[in-house]
Amino acid sequence: MLASQRRSERKEATDVKDTSEMVKEALQQAERAQSSVTEALKQASADIKGTQDLLVSDLDSELKDKYSSVEQVITQKAEGVAEAKKRAEKLQQEAKTWLLQASDKLQLLKNPEKNYDVDQKLLEDKANELVHVDKAVKELLQEISHKVTVYST
Repeated sequence: MLASQRRSERKEATDVKDTSEMVKEALQQAERAQSSVTEALKQASADIKGTQDLLVSDLDSELKDKYSSVEQVITQKAEGVAEAKKRAEKLQQEAKTWLLQASDKLQLLKNPEKNYDVDQKLLEDKANELVHVDKAVKELLQEISHKVTVYST
């Protein structure tokens, strides 16, 4: 019964450890994604600024409508990059939360295993003590039997 329980606890600890490793990997992926999004946002900002300066210097009455259209597309792309960055940050936060939860569960699993080892040692000590008591009782019974034999003759 105890061995089965211990196997179950070890399996659960292994599952929590595996989950923790998956969460760490997800966190690393989220960090890389956030880094990529940040780079893309910087590049987009640089591209936006360069495009804006070029268009402003060459602006005339024919290009005003086109400039407005380009500015709208740039804004939409910048908003898309900002949304992607927010999503990456959200995923990173979720991964951190999962990692903390997995770590807490792993810690909870370690305590019963430690208690199990202490209880196992105590049980072994009691079993040894019981062997000694049993031996002492047999000796007493043998001595009583001998005395009964002596007194009855």
